[in-house]
Amino acid sequence: MLNKNKIAIIGSGVAGIATAAHLARSGAEVHVFEKNNQIGGRARKFEANGFTFDMGPSWYWMPDVIDRFFDHFGKKTTNYFELVKLDPGFQMIFNESEPVAVPASWRELEEMFESIEPGSKKYLNKFMEEAEFKYNVGVKDLVYQPGLSIKELIRPDLITSVFKLQVFSSFHSHVRKFFSNPKLIALMEFPVLFLGAMPKQTPALYSLMNYTGLKVGTFYPMGGFNELVKAM
Repeated sequence: MLNKNKIAIIGSGVAGIATAAHLARSGAEVHVFEKNNQIGGRARKFEANGFTFDMGPSWYWMPDVIDRFFDHFGKKTTNYFELVKLDPGFQMIFNESEPVAVPASWRELEEMFESIEPGSKKYLNKFMEEAEFKYNVGVKDLVYQPGLSIKELIRPDLITSVFKLQVFSSFHSHVRKFFSNPKLIALMEFPVLFLGAMPKQTPALYSLMNYTGLKVGTFYPMGGFNELVKAM
C-alpha cells in the first residue's frame, strides 16, 4: 500500500492519467500537473465554430487494452462514451491512382487483396494467423509484465515461442514473404509508422499491429479522443 505517500505526475495525457488512477487506488495522494489549459496531452481537442478537432490520435486500435484499464476499476467504456467501428477503417492514397479503402468486413478485405494481387487471399490469412499469435502473446501477456527483471521473459512457453514471435527478423522482409504488390506492401507496412520507425529496423513481431488494425478493426470514440481522456 502507498498510504501517506505524495506523488506528482507531470502531464495529463493517457499515460499520466492511467498512472495517477492506479496510484490513487493504491492509497497515494496524487497530484497531476499539466502545462496546457485542458487535460489530454496529445489527445487534447480544439474547438472552433461548432466543430471539434482531435489534436493527436484519430484511430482507436487495441480496444481490449482500454477495456482492461476500465475493468480494473469495475467500469466499462460504454459507461462513458460510444465506440464506433469505422467502415472503411481508413484509406491509403497513392499518388494519382484510386485510394485503397480498408473495409471493416474481413471477407471484403480478403476480396480487396485478391483484386489487387490475385492469390493473395490465402497469404493474408496466413499472415494474420501469425499476427494474431503475436498479439495474444505480446500484447495480452508480455505488455502486462511489471518489467522488473529479465526473469519475466525466461519462461518455457516464451522460449519455445521465440521463433514464432519473430523478434530477430525484420518487418520489411516478413511482409515481402507474403505479398509482392507495392500497394499491399505499403498497406501492411503502414502500422509500423506509429512506432516512429522504419520497417527494416522493426522486428516482424510488430505484425501484431496489423492484426488489431485490419482484423479486429479501426474504431472511433464519438465526440473525439478527448472523451476517452475525460472518461479516464
